[in-house]
Amino acid sequence: MTGEIRVLMIEDSEDDALLVKRELQRNGFEVTSLRVDTAPELEDALARSPWDIVLSDYMMPSFNGLQALNMVRQRDPDLPFIVVSGAVGEELAVDTMKAGAQDYVMKNNLARLTQAVRRELADAQMKRERKQAQRALATSEERLQLVVRATRDAIYDRNRKASVDWFNEACVQLLGPLERGGDLHGRWVASLHPEDRDRVMQHFELAWQHGGLREIEYRLMAAHGEYVNILDRCFVVSDRTGRATRMIGAMLDVTELKRMDIELATANQRLKALSANVLRIQENERRHIARELHDEVGQLLTALKIGLDALARSGVDVPRGVPPAELAAMAGQALAQVRDITLALRPPQLDDLGLTAALRWHLDQQARVCQWESVFDADELPARLESGLETACYRVVQEALTNAARHAGASQIVLQLKIEPPLLRLQIHDDGDGFDTAEIRNRILQGKSAGIAGMEERVALAGGKLQVASEPGKGTTISAQFPLTFAEQPAGGTDGE
Repeated sequence: MTGEIRVLMIEDSEDDALLVKRELQRNGFEVTSLRVDTAPELEDALARSPWDIVLSDYMMPSFNGLQALNMVRQRDPDLPFIVVSGAVGEELAVDTMKAGAQDYVMKNNLARLTQAVRRELADAQMKRERKQAQRALATSEERLQLVVRATRDAIYDRNRKASVDWFNEACVQLLGPLERGGDLHGRWVASLHPEDRDRVMQHFELAWQHGGLREIEYRLMAAHGEYVNILDRCFVVSDRTGRATRMIGAMLDVTELKRMDIELATANQRLKALSANVLRIQENERRHIARELHDEVGQLLTALKIGLDALARSGVDVPRGVPPAELAAMAGQALAQVRDITLALRPPQLDDLGLTAALRWHLDQQARVCQWESVFDADELPARLESGLETACYRVVQEALTNAARHAGASQIVLQLKIEPPLLRLQIHDDGDGFDTAEIRNRILQGKSAGIAGMEERVALAGGKLQVASEPGKGTTISAQFPLTFAEQPAGGTDGE
């Protein structure tokens, strides 16, 4: 071992200190040293700087090597201390070694000094590393104990013979107290629910055979006398030969979590049913309003327009007010607006002719207004689809085309409707500007965009899934898949969605 070392020399002779330093340098050490020869100087040197080794003469005018050794040991018990002195009696040398000096080198035989320094520096390094490892181990053990005390998990450590080497207090709280020498593993096996026992034992046997991290849920009779749901995670430890030796695991009582999951699932089902009912009522209201506008208001405006046209053709002179021809034109505009509103609310094609006809009509209408090149590719449906499925598909297309008209700047729209039993697939693609889907998701979460969220909700309520793929400059593709369901009776009733 060579390199830079910091040497504290306790020596009253400057020449002897220089000889010691040169000997170390000659053998490859880069030496930084300080010479002291009094107790106050030694105390100050130990306080001000860290040292790698102390080389001390034994006999000095104001104090001796044994006193110096005691001062060094009080400051740092592990700092290497080698006596480098002239002729000293064997008894003093032995006393110094017994007091804690690592070695004794005669000044007239410095050739042995380098070997002693290397040995003691290496030994000091090993001691430091060992102490550091011990401190780290103590810290780790303390942390483990704190985790074990803080966690609600019942932690266990089993050997291959299925006995429990160690378990924490949570295990006792879960399974109940044991008598001295009691078998916790046996208590655990006996507490397994009879319907789960074979499955659980097979699971752990496979864990022993194949190792790795595994988990399982099962029912267990707890100390309070009722079955609880347990999530058990374990890890199998193997020796160098690959043979499983230990299983370390944790049991967590998830009874309350499962109850909450069930309640949440029930609440979600209720919310889904409520949302479906709201959409159903909405579609029924749209159908009702569309029919009222078409049958009542539309017919009245039609009659009014016919009467005004006839009055205008009769040549009757109206002395004051708007001429009959202008009134007829205004009635015609109102009638056209009523028809547009009626079609937007609920196109009659959807109820009367079915989904394919309604989609083709709507695509043609939008393409004509937006000057799109449109492609419609639909498989022939063997029968009318279930009314709610037809409505969901139509509304998704309606929203997608509306978004394309407002934001995409597209020149072509491709609409596909494909039957791939047991699924119905719907896809709308435009070659427009596209958008950043992550940004749109953030806007949805902030409540600033509802179009895609509305489509997702409609598709989900119909039992399907929606995917939106888009990139700036690469257009947008909206894909939806639904369970393929057909109407049990002719569509067009009052069931709505």
